[in-house]
Amino acid sequence: GYQYGRVETAGAADWNSVWIAGNERCPYHALSTAHQMNTTTYLNTTLASAPFYASTTPTLFRGLIPDPMVSYRHAAELYEYAAYAKLHNDTVATKLPTSSLKRLRALAAKRMWGVYGVRGTGAEAGEEDDHEWFGLMKPIAGRTFAERLVSGAVYGVLCHLRARRARCAV
Repeated sequence: GYQYGRVETAGAADWNSVWIAGNERCPYHALSTAHQMNTTTYLNTTLASAPFYASTTPTLFRGLIPDPMVSYRHAAELYEYAAYAKLHNDTVATKLPTSSLKRLRALAAKRMWGVYGVRGTGAEAGEEDDHEWFGLMKPIAGRTFAERLVSGAVYGVLCHLRARRARCAV
Protein backbone atom coordinates (compact mmCIF):
# COMPACT_ATOMS: atom_id res chain seq x y z
CA GLY A 1 0.00 0.00 0.00
CA TYR A 2 0.87 3.64 -0.26
CA GLN A 3 2.47 5.18 2.81
CA TYR A 4 2.00 8.81 3.68
CA GLY A 5 4.82 10.88 5.07
CA ARG A 6 4.57 12.41 8.51
CA VAL A 7 3.71 16.09 8.35
CA GLU A 8 4.58 18.42 11.21
CA THR A 9 3.04 21.86 11.36
CA ALA A 10 3.56 24.76 13.71
CA GLY A 11 1.75 28.07 13.91
CA ALA A 12 3.65 31.32 13.51
CA ALA A 13 3.61 31.89 17.29
CA ASP A 14 4.98 28.40 18.04
CA TRP A 15 8.70 28.49 18.80
CA ASN A 16 9.12 25.36 16.64
CA SER A 17 8.09 27.30 13.52
CA VAL A 18 11.71 28.42 13.07
CA TRP A 19 12.71 24.81 12.32
CA ILE A 20 10.01 24.42 9.68
CA ALA A 21 10.03 27.77 7.89
CA GLY A 22 12.16 30.30 9.73
CA ASN A 23 12.58 32.43 6.63
CA GLU A 24 8.84 32.94 6.05
CA ARG A 25 8.40 36.10 8.10
CA CYS A 26 11.99 37.28 8.14
CA PRO A 27 12.36 40.74 6.59
CA TYR A 28 16.11 40.22 6.19
CA HIS A 29 15.53 37.08 4.13
CA ALA A 30 13.16 39.02 1.87
CA LEU A 31 15.73 41.81 1.51
CA SER A 32 18.54 39.36 0.74
CA THR A 33 16.41 37.55 -1.85
CA ALA A 34 15.43 40.83 -3.51
CA HIS A 35 19.11 41.82 -3.63
CA GLN A 36 20.02 38.50 -5.25
CA MET A 37 17.36 38.98 -7.92
CA ASN A 38 19.04 42.21 -9.03
CA THR A 39 22.49 40.70 -9.57
CA THR A 40 23.85 40.26 -13.07
CA THR A 41 24.25 36.53 -12.41
CA TYR A 42 20.54 36.16 -11.65
CA LEU A 43 19.45 38.34 -14.57
CA ASN A 44 21.77 36.58 -17.05
CA THR A 45 20.72 33.12 -15.86
CA THR A 46 17.06 34.11 -16.11
CA LEU A 47 17.53 35.20 -19.73
CA ALA A 48 19.73 32.25 -20.69
CA SER A 49 17.39 29.65 -19.17
CA ALA A 50 14.13 31.13 -20.53
CA PRO A 51 14.14 29.02 -23.76
CA PHE A 52 14.78 25.86 -21.74
CA TYR A 53 11.91 26.57 -19.36
CA ALA A 54 9.66 27.39 -22.34
CA SER A 55 10.53 24.01 -23.87
CA THR A 56 9.53 22.14 -20.68
CA THR A 57 6.19 23.91 -20.33
CA PRO A 58 4.19 21.80 -22.84
CA THR A 59 5.54 18.50 -21.51
CA LEU A 60 5.41 19.16 -17.83
CA PHE A 61 3.79 22.34 -16.60
CA ARG A 62 1.06 23.39 -19.08
CA GLY A 63 -2.32 23.64 -17.39
CA LEU A 64 -0.80 23.20 -13.94
CA ILE A 65 1.47 26.18 -13.48
CA PRO A 66 0.86 29.54 -15.20
CA ASP A 67 3.39 30.07 -18.01
CA PRO A 68 4.90 33.26 -16.48
CA MET A 69 5.79 31.27 -13.34
CA VAL A 70 7.79 28.71 -15.33
CA SER A 71 11.08 30.55 -15.01
CA TYR A 72 14.37 30.63 -13.17
CA ARG A 73 12.75 32.60 -10.36
CA HIS A 74 10.82 29.45 -9.34
CA ALA A 75 13.60 27.00 -10.21
CA ALA A 76 13.55 25.07 -6.93
CA GLU A 77 9.79 24.54 -6.89
CA LEU A 78 9.74 23.57 -10.58
CA TYR A 79 12.52 21.02 -10.08
CA GLU A 80 10.77 19.48 -7.06
CA TYR A 81 7.55 19.17 -9.04
CA ALA A 82 9.35 17.66 -12.05
CA ALA A 83 11.31 15.16 -9.94
CA TYR A 84 8.13 14.03 -8.20
CA ALA A 85 6.20 13.80 -11.49
CA LYS A 86 9.02 11.83 -13.15
CA LEU A 87 8.75 9.21 -10.40
CA HIS A 88 4.98 9.04 -10.07
CA ASN A 89 3.52 9.93 -13.48
CA ASP A 90 4.08 7.51 -16.37
CA THR A 91 3.40 10.17 -19.01
CA VAL A 92 5.98 12.54 -17.55
CA ALA A 93 8.43 9.68 -17.03
CA THR A 94 8.37 8.88 -20.74
CA LYS A 95 8.23 12.45 -22.09
CA LEU A 96 10.70 14.26 -19.82
CA PRO A 97 14.29 13.38 -20.74
CA THR A 98 16.68 12.70 -17.88
CA SER A 99 18.92 15.46 -19.24
CA SER A 100 16.09 17.98 -18.77
CA LEU A 101 15.54 16.85 -15.20
CA LYS A 102 19.27 17.22 -14.55
CA ARG A 103 19.22 20.73 -15.97
CA LEU A 104 16.19 21.63 -13.85
CA ARG A 105 18.13 20.37 -10.82
CA ALA A 106 21.26 22.35 -11.72
CA LEU A 107 19.24 25.53 -12.19
CA ALA A 108 17.45 24.96 -8.87
CA ALA A 109 20.78 24.46 -7.10
CA LYS A 110 22.18 27.63 -8.64
CA ARG A 111 19.09 29.59 -7.63
CA MET A 112 19.17 28.31 -4.06
CA TRP A 113 22.89 29.03 -3.78
CA GLY A 114 22.12 32.57 -4.89
CA VAL A 115 19.53 32.93 -2.13
CA TYR A 116 21.23 31.04 0.71
CA GLY A 117 24.89 30.71 -0.26
CA VAL A 118 27.53 33.28 0.51
CA ARG A 119 29.31 34.60 -2.56
CA GLY A 120 32.77 35.77 -1.61
CA THR A 121 34.88 34.61 -4.53
CA GLY A 122 33.27 36.75 -7.18
CA ALA A 123 36.53 37.97 -8.65
CA GLU A 124 37.53 34.45 -9.70
CA ALA A 125 34.05 33.20 -10.60
CA GLY A 126 32.97 36.29 -12.51
CA GLU A 127 30.12 36.91 -10.08
CA GLU A 128 29.41 39.76 -7.72
CA ASP A 129 30.50 39.39 -4.13
CA ASP A 130 27.86 39.57 -1.45
CA HIS A 131 27.75 42.74 0.54
CA GLU A 132 29.26 42.05 3.97
CA TRP A 133 25.84 42.33 5.60
CA PHE A 134 24.32 39.64 3.34
CA GLY A 135 27.35 37.45 3.95
CA LEU A 136 26.47 37.53 7.64
CA MET A 137 22.72 37.03 7.17
CA LYS A 138 22.59 34.16 4.67
CA PRO A 139 24.12 31.43 6.86
CA ILE A 140 21.55 32.00 9.63
CA ALA A 141 19.62 28.84 8.66
CA GLY A 142 22.75 26.76 9.14
CA ARG A 143 23.53 28.48 12.41
CA THR A 144 19.97 27.87 13.62
CA PHE A 145 20.21 24.19 12.70
CA ALA A 146 23.63 23.91 14.37
CA GLU A 147 22.19 25.42 17.54
CA ARG A 148 19.47 22.78 17.54
CA LEU A 149 22.04 20.01 17.12
CA VAL A 150 24.21 21.37 19.91
CA SER A 151 21.27 21.92 22.27
CA GLY A 152 20.03 18.40 21.51
CA ALA A 153 23.47 16.96 22.24
CA VAL A 154 23.74 18.91 25.51
CA TYR A 155 20.25 17.74 26.49
CA GLY A 156 21.26 14.14 25.74
CA VAL A 157 24.41 14.42 27.86
CA LEU A 158 22.46 15.96 30.76
CA CYS A 159 19.85 13.19 30.59
CA HIS A 160 22.61 10.59 30.56
CA LEU A 161 24.29 12.18 33.59
CA ARG A 162 20.99 12.39 35.50
CA ALA A 163 20.23 8.74 34.75
CA ARG A 164 23.73 7.75 35.83
CA ARG A 165 23.45 9.78 39.05
CA ALA A 166 20.08 8.15 39.78
CA ARG A 167 21.63 4.68 39.41
CA CYS A 168 24.52 5.60 41.67
CA ALA A 169 22.20 6.93 44.38
CA VAL A 170 20.41 3.58 44.69
